[in-house]
Order: sequence, then structure tokens, then C-alpha cells
Amino acid sequence: MIASLLRTFLVFGLVGPLVGLICVAIQDPAGLAFSPSLLLALALFAYTFGLVPALITGLVAWTMRYRLRRYLGAPVCGAVGMLAASVFLAPTPYTAQSLTEGLQVAMLPGGVAGFACGLLYFWPPNNSCMDSSVKQSLP
Repeated sequence: MIASLLRTFLVFGLVGPLVGLICVAIQDPAGLAFSPSLLLALALFAYTFGLVPALITGLVAWTMRYRLRRYLGAPVCGAVGMLAASVFLAPTPYTAQSLTEGLQVAMLPGGVAGFACGLLYFWPPNNSCMDSSVKQSLP
């Protein structure tokens, strides 16, 4: 049980902030000149502000792992990721300026990252992160 929770946190904690960073980088119309130092700084920023919402999304996915199938698990993870990112980043001054900037910085990357991690997590339908003893006992 603890091992499956740790695997869930590993999937959501590693993949989620990177997908959110890619989503933010795609939204930049001017394009970023990716130097190694800028890439390192952006990855640090992504993990600083994206790790907690990703772990919250992973916790919800782990609790719902036997109740949701893939076609429903991924959108639920996307919605939870969007909500967790917006609540976690709400106190920052950048998102307080306007709703559209809040959508671009928090909600959209959190939703896309949650959806992508949900697709990875719920990949085998109804068998996500199950132990082998649980898989054998299910009909």
C-alpha cells in the first residue's frame, strides 16, 4: 500500500511539474532562448511551484485508483490539478493581477499536467499501481 503511494508520488512529482513547464513555455509568444542556465532556473521554478499541486493531484488519483477507469481518471486528475495549482498559486502577486494571467500561469499548466499524469497513471485500465496480490483477487 505504501509502495503504491510512493510510486504514485514519483509519477506525479517527476512528470507533473515538467509538463507544466512545457505548457508555460509553449504559451510564450516571443519564444525563450534556452540556455543551460535558463533551463535550470526554469526547472527549479517549475518544481518549486508545481510540486505541491502535483502531489495533491497524485494523492487524489491514488485514493480513486480502484474507482475510476482511464477515460474518467485522466479528466478528474486534470480538474484536480487545475484546482490545486490555482489554489496553491493564488497568493502570488503575479496571479493576482488579472484572471487571464492566473489562467495562463496556474490553471492551464496544472490542468494539462494533471491530465497527462492521469493518462500515465491510469494507463492499464483499473490496474494502476496495484500490487500483484490485489490484481489476483479482483474478478
